Amino acid sequence: MKWAPADEFECASAALETARIQLSLGQLDAAEYSAASAVRTYREGYYRRGQIVAGLVLAEVHLRAGEPQGLPLAQEALTQVSTLHSLAVRRDLVAPLATALAARPDTEAQELARQARGLATTQT
Repeated sequence: MKWAPADEFECASAALETARIQLSLGQLDAAEYSAASAVRTYREGYYRRGQIVAGLVLAEVHLRAGEPQGLPLAQEALTQVSTLHSLAVRRDLVAPLATALAARPDTEAQELARQARGLATTQT
């Protein structure tokens, strides 16, 4: 029996998990495709938390690939994640992005990494 998603959000959830796995395996092109697909679906369905998580993964993919689009995506993702009230959720979601930002040598990335670390440790 083959698995079939119940709706587009279940499909987006599978795409997001696939993106995370591909990212951990270093398959950046495939991870970008999967994460972007999840972002689009969540955005169309107004599923805020899913969109935020997918945006964080997409930004991390672009940063690890060294693409210039990574910094604006990271800034947008950090702005969105700042609206989440759970400190534990923010900490868990932001840590990989902060690490990817800190690995970049430019000043803007370092400033965003500092912001990300602060966001992950500050109550809203």
